[in-house]
Amino acid sequence: MGVRVRAAVVACLLFGLYAVTTGRSVGWEDSAFFQLCHATLGVPHGPGFPLYVLLGRIWTLPFGDYSAWGSNLLSGVFMALAGVMLLEIILGLAGRVFENPAHHARGWPAAAAAGVILGWGTLEIVWQQAVRTEVYSLTLLLVLTTVFLSLKAKDSWARAPETAVRWSIATAWCFGLAMTVHPLIAAASATPWVFAALSREHLTPRLMLAVLGSALLPMSLYLFPYLRGQIQDAWVWGSFNTVADSLDYFLRRSAWAQVVQIDGGYLENLRGWIHTMPGLWPSILWIPACVGLIWSRCVWPLLMTLAGSAALVLWAAPFDPRNLDLLGYFLPFIAALLISTGLFAYKAIEFLRAQMPGLQRRSQMALGCFSIGLLLAWPSAAVIAAQQRPTAAAGAGEFARLLTLSLPHHSLLLVSDDNLLGMMEYTQRVAGIRPDIRVIAPGALRYPFYRKGRGMDVPAALTELWNDPSPWTRAEWAEAVEQWISHMAGRVPLYSQFDYLPGLDPALMRPAGFVFAVGKATTQTGWEGAARFWSTAAEMAVNDPVARDIVARWIFNFGALAIMNGQDKVGWTALTDAVELGGDNPEMYFLLGNALNGAGRTRDARVMYEAACEIAPYRVRYSNAIHSDSDGMAVTP
Repeated sequence: MGVRVRAAVVACLLFGLYAVTTGRSVGWEDSAFFQLCHATLGVPHGPGFPLYVLLGRIWTLPFGDYSAWGSNLLSGVFMALAGVMLLEIILGLAGRVFENPAHHARGWPAAAAAGVILGWGTLEIVWQQAVRTEVYSLTLLLVLTTVFLSLKAKDSWARAPETAVRWSIATAWCFGLAMTVHPLIAAASATPWVFAALSREHLTPRLMLAVLGSALLPMSLYLFPYLRGQIQDAWVWGSFNTVADSLDYFLRRSAWAQVVQIDGGYLENLRGWIHTMPGLWPSILWIPACVGLIWSRCVWPLLMTLAGSAALVLWAAPFDPRNLDLLGYFLPFIAALLISTGLFAYKAIEFLRAQMPGLQRRSQMALGCFSIGLLLAWPSAAVIAAQQRPTAAAGAGEFARLLTLSLPHHSLLLVSDDNLLGMMEYTQRVAGIRPDIRVIAPGALRYPFYRKGRGMDVPAALTELWNDPSPWTRAEWAEAVEQWISHMAGRVPLYSQFDYLPGLDPALMRPAGFVFAVGKATTQTGWEGAARFWSTAAEMAVNDPVARDIVARWIFNFGALAIMNGQDKVGWTALTDAVELGGDNPEMYFLLGNALNGAGRTRDARVMYEAACEIAPYRVRYSNAIHSDSDGMAVTP
């Protein structure tokens, strides 16, 4: 099988699988932000991901009103191409490691490697990133291309130094492109391969300058966020008024500082990631992955990729306690393990071929088909399971559309900036649904660029408080939000996604369609009607891990609010539905345990605490809750 044929087969199989299961509309959380930036050539959060935004804008132009679907498909394209690069890396390494003849990439061994790639492509962690709009698939593609070019350079130094120089420069160029998509992942996983591409015997100052210049030149794309940020009508999530503002945007220093101060729990989150890591790779493949790594002649770059990726995830642990948003950080780690596993599979097929000369041709074919069947069993099972899996981000677009249509004219909707703001902005700016509604993230009001871009009316005392450059504490945030809510509540109909905001009496929060009404003058629907909506939302989100986690938390908040307002039947039904929907989320069991404790049902609460401990034994507060009484109902997952 030639290079082009096998590349086309692998790419088409993977992309076909992703295209069938990809999201058709706007997604949840960061996916919506990127879809919005693709549709409007906007600027997402730091560091800006300029190459991804520019490629996404070009790709989605023919899709028109279906740009969100186009953005999701683009992730599938990148992941399918990453699979092709993985295949070529495995075959290239196999040719050098096992000293095979020139036809080493043909026949059964090549088919075995392709089967391993299809198995990788149907891993849940890979599949999730291939069907939603995220930067991780393009980052992985560029990292693997850097690895491939580095191997080409290493192979060329002995026989064709001039060609090796060109391969080395190409390696540095591709590394620079990866740095313009996700610099943290690229630096952690691809840097060793840039050095591996260079030869000590042929290393000269001129070559070093050429490599350095090739790596730095693509980073000029970071001028795009700055230049685009000067345009008033562009969607921009950052400030570019001064050099200091631009540097803060790129490094995201304010965001990191706030997360650490507000969330804490670093050691628990760290233990959570360590608990999560083994489950991201099939247990049965850990041994062949390690054996293949030992066989490899590129041990140190592969080891550095594994170590760098793991270190990056552990460093980022406090920023993602639920281990959902940062799963893409694991992709280079999984790819390195896959390369080692592919070498093992290749060697296994070669061993079986060596036993065949004494067998009849039919026996040889039977043994070959049996071997390939074993390799294809993994992806085949995943493909069959996919028939029961609806498209990713199912319900997100419909949720946003119905939400905006349910609100009164010229109302103000308060949302969190990480899971509803992007979706609502896309619905208004791109889909053109209800542009009269103002959607505000209270947590982002501290940023001058955000207040200015939305023309916010802020009292002078609040402006002075929010302009303080030091990282805020939870108490300062609560004080500022309380003042702002008091300032705005009497001016416009006010609605909130949150179950709690500082300065608000929970008794004033009534179900308004799908969100909570904050003001007394707002229109409202009954508790039963709101419960029916959440039941429908749960059905739409059941097969999307991100949507399932978000909607489960909202349903839990709704149930807690219902109980506070005397709607016990509606409330307890919602609480149990939330726990069932977020069954892999230990926080749901913990919070339901608190609610049961508050209702005096201590025996039932203990069962919930024990379930939470079983899922997440690394959470100390879960085990502590089993032996102590809760203070009452907690309503914020």
